[in-house]
Amino acid sequence: MSDKQMVSEPLPCPFCGQQDALVEQLDSDASVVICQGRIDEHSVCLARGPVGLQQNDREAQPGRDAAVAEWNRRSQSSTYGLADLDAMDPRRAKLLSAGRAQGLKEASELCSRMGWAAYYPPGTRYRAFVPKGRTALGDLLIKAANAIADLPDGPYERFKARQARKKS
Repeated sequence: MSDKQMVSEPLPCPFCGQQDALVEQLDSDASVVICQGRIDEHSVCLARGPVGLQQNDREAQPGRDAAVAEWNRRSQSSTYGLADLDAMDPRRAKLLSAGRAQGLKEASELCSRMGWAAYYPPGTRYRAFVPKGRTALGDLLIKAANAIADLPDGPYERFKARQARKKS
């Protein structure tokens, strides 16, 4: 593989191992590499490489070559992908089996629903920038935490079940 070919094409992502890298132009003289590799059904890597600045006026996309060169340098230094990382790190499997990922998903969905309800209160046309909406949004995170704790088979119940398993 020649140096010119290596610079023109980004190598696989050093974080997820996917080949879905996009070089995005930030402004008139800079670009950045962004990984769009799918990790699972609901997640995308979105790792961002260092910003590359324009080297000369003949570049078709300013800073692209510098950004890809830095991305490739970092990609060559790490030789494992996500599948290898899962096999090497038992803590990840323990967190997933304990329900942490599910709890975070529940929290995200619940906060989204509560935020929408506070931004557009049911039965009204008010939005959050009016005083009523600001008051409703004031303690949204506290309300969300309490609502998540009360979910059936939610994170709090899973925590209590783990504590009971540890004691027995």
